[in-house]
Amino acid sequence: MRGMNKTLLATLIGIGVLVGCNSDSNESNTLPTSETYPLSSYGVPELCGNGQSWASDAEVVALQTQVELAESGDVITLPAGCFKMTAQLTVSNKNNLVLRGSGIDKTYLDFSNVGGSTDGISISSGTNITISDLQVSEASKNGIKADNIDGLIIRDVAAIWLEVPRQRNESGSLRGTYGLYPVNSKNVLIEDTWSYGSADAGIYVGQTIGAVLRYNVAEMNIAGLEVENSSSVDVYDNLALGNTGGILLFDLPGATTIGRMADDVRFFNNTIRDNNLENYVDSTCGNGVGGCGVVGVVPPGTGIVILSGSNGEFFNNTITNHDSMAVAMTSYLLVNSDPAAYTQLDFNPETGVVKVNSETGAIVEGWNPVPTNMYFHDNVIENVGSNPNGPLIEDMVLAYNSIHNTFPAIFYDGAGESLIRAKLFSELQVGLDGLNIGGALNPASGNTNWDYLTNFTEADSNCVINNTGASVGILVDNTTGEGIMRYMANPANADFLYDNSDNNLLVAGCASKQSLAINSITIDGKEYGHNIDDPDAETPIVPDTPKDIVGNNFCTTAGTDINWEAINRPDAYFGENCVNLSDYRLFEESTDPTKNLNITGAGKGTPYDMNVELFTDYARKYRFVVMPDGTQAQYREQEVLELPIGTVLIKTFVLPSDTSNAAGVNEEIIETRLLIRRYPTTDNPSGWVALPYVWNDTKTDATLSAVAVPLQRTIKHDGVDLPFTYEVPSRNQCTLCHNNSETIADTDVDGNAVTQGKGFLPIGPKVRNMNSLFDFGNGDINQLTQWENLRLLTLPSGRTVDALPKTPELDTEDGLTALELADLSDSEIADFTKAYLDVNCAHCHRTGGKQETSPIKFEYWNPGNTLMGICAQGVTYDDQTYIVNTASAEDSALRFRLNLASGNMMPELGRHLVHKEGIELIDAWIGTLGGQPCPD
Repeated sequence: MRGMNKTLLATLIGIGVLVGCNSDSNESNTLPTSETYPLSSYGVPELCGNGQSWASDAEVVALQTQVELAESGDVITLPAGCFKMTAQLTVSNKNNLVLRGSGIDKTYLDFSNVGGSTDGISISSGTNITISDLQVSEASKNGIKADNIDGLIIRDVAAIWLEVPRQRNESGSLRGTYGLYPVNSKNVLIEDTWSYGSADAGIYVGQTIGAVLRYNVAEMNIAGLEVENSSSVDVYDNLALGNTGGILLFDLPGATTIGRMADDVRFFNNTIRDNNLENYVDSTCGNGVGGCGVVGVVPPGTGIVILSGSNGEFFNNTITNHDSMAVAMTSYLLVNSDPAAYTQLDFNPETGVVKVNSETGAIVEGWNPVPTNMYFHDNVIENVGSNPNGPLIEDMVLAYNSIHNTFPAIFYDGAGESLIRAKLFSELQVGLDGLNIGGALNPASGNTNWDYLTNFTEADSNCVINNTGASVGILVDNTTGEGIMRYMANPANADFLYDNSDNNLLVAGCASKQSLAINSITIDGKEYGHNIDDPDAETPIVPDTPKDIVGNNFCTTAGTDINWEAINRPDAYFGENCVNLSDYRLFEESTDPTKNLNITGAGKGTPYDMNVELFTDYARKYRFVVMPDGTQAQYREQEVLELPIGTVLIKTFVLPSDTSNAAGVNEEIIETRLLIRRYPTTDNPSGWVALPYVWNDTKTDATLSAVAVPLQRTIKHDGVDLPFTYEVPSRNQCTLCHNNSETIADTDVDGNAVTQGKGFLPIGPKVRNMNSLFDFGNGDINQLTQWENLRLLTLPSGRTVDALPKTPELDTEDGLTALELADLSDSEIADFTKAYLDVNCAHCHRTGGKQETSPIKFEYWNPGNTLMGICAQGVTYDDQTYIVNTASAEDSALRFRLNLASGNMMPELGRHLVHKEGIELIDAWIGTLGGQPCPD
């Protein structure tokens, strides 16, 4: 089945023509200031307050080192003072960790001077983490981001950006996205915080199961508090003021790939007032719906915005002083009016993939683009609708003023519900029911659980009742399919229903509505929730002594062999992080890590190379592997080789003065990174640890650095001098790319099914990216063959290396010239592109990766172009509506983000220059996609 009547549905979903119509101007209300609305008790934000002074550079480094060296079970207390940070603070793969300042108004962390696509504090993959008593200011991206945490407390914390509204920089990026940003997590508590000035949501809880948000103040953000694709959430006793929209409940299609949808969310006892901030995110993108992130659609002066979602309850809230409306409740059709996104059904029975880049793929998982069972009752609404404004609703404002001489306090689009009642999704439902697939609502193939596409029941109905000061308006009569049919016949026939109370519209099913149960969470054995815990009865935590970088007696340059005792002793997880690189005795000449491993009878190793390299500011890499004698790697068909305990992966980065120089000529050694596989522990089940070493000015040795180290350098490329900041990552930043949160299926050397465990893992040593010739000093030989000859690896019997997985070879510095590209077929260009994105992007954009919620997956082995974002609408930037726009490379979000050197750039870490040759390859690939525009 390819789809239903697209012409009919295109007319239907043409509601976007009415609702999303934009004018050339962006006249809106005056920007809120302390003179136009009463500020919160926090007052006006400062970068350094309470009469304190700025810390010295040495004190900043000491603070950063203290955080980066934190281990599971530590309590890290940061001193009072104002700290001008030089890098993101990163915590990864830690459990039972407390990071606290000396007070929300005493410990100020200012990230104004930290560029790139970085957060203030980044926390990933752990359990029972507490962040408290500090302020994070002016982060490049997010104030505090927590990803894949089970048991997170953020308490007495401020996330601040002073400039509101903000201007985009020369690359089109806005500094600052989310203030407090837990995502893909469980059991989250956010309380007593202040978020101010975010260009998206002040507090955003996304793809999370179980959260309590209470006693927070969200002020002067585009969105105050946002719950997106999360379930079992209670939001109560918060203050949302001065934002564009006060509170948001969104259910978006992208996160359904990990089974996360908005469900069972309660908002109660909140004060939502004076949210009339200009939507400058929308205005700086030319008022383009979908081109600035979904918050670009929020009309200024809106108290609550509901976009799709199921089973939400709003009660005992006070919603006052809003220029436009108290509540806007709409279907997802408002964001994506592309008929093919909902109706075109492509199923690949071999892969089980069903249009994963579209809304149809989300529907397979049980997502509903229409809000259902929203229960809005016993709220107080005052002073709403005096100046409804914003390009998104301007035509509706004109219509309501013309017909009813007023604008409703509670607005519902009605279109999606009427569409279901008209059974215009019936062909899609039949097609889904006929497929031999499962989904979140279809655990067994053959089930017919997509009834919600054609059957809007009483239990699905949204109820608005018993709200003081409420009036209700509905664009298209939701109670019958005839409402949408009238609109289809003529858009001028929109119903524009209105009731000056909440007694007649949106009352179907109210008699059977029941309040949702309390949502509670459990963190470290303690339960939190409304009327469950006493938030003032927390036991004070006594800090311990922070760790430092220390070696021990086994870290020494004395000896002739590689220092195996410092590498893989069973009890050496912490103690063997040697201060100096030379202490490991890895090379014959300790001052030259580019050649001559120190191989004796106790070990074996070899240099190796990648067919395609991760781009890191035109730095060259010298790679080596060493293993203890008597061990070898285990073959994996697609994932990284299973390397034995004691393995050391060595990668030295050098910067040539000119990229036209031959390797080894005029190169400055910058850093050497070690990945050492040690014995597994509870906190580190894979056993892998990352140790970055920075070479001193005289290049006599390299020293272990816990914190990120920025270095100002200039490199000549294509005859042009490029000044930039080369950044050595911190130990914890390494885990942001190297961590995988899922167990991955693969096959071994005999073709048997095996799994790759989750946790911290290498990325590069994969069969497909080493299947190439390399000069080991005696002429070219295939690298896999060399590994087998040295007993580092056993290859599959009966298969030549040519029959093993292989990516094409692409020189990172030179790329492919225009002449070479012209000689390649479309499929060959696609092959190079997939290999490039595999190395540069797939460590995050894959199952278990940091961006696993994204609909795009960039592993090289994925079939065809199906997961590469072609005509997919996701989180996009500037005017780039599609991840890959088949009509224009420059209008593709993929190219746009690769072409940035800061802000919303991709990859987020590892570079501060744009890879010109990579952009040329992406341009060439998009040029092969037919040139036809994506569906409107």
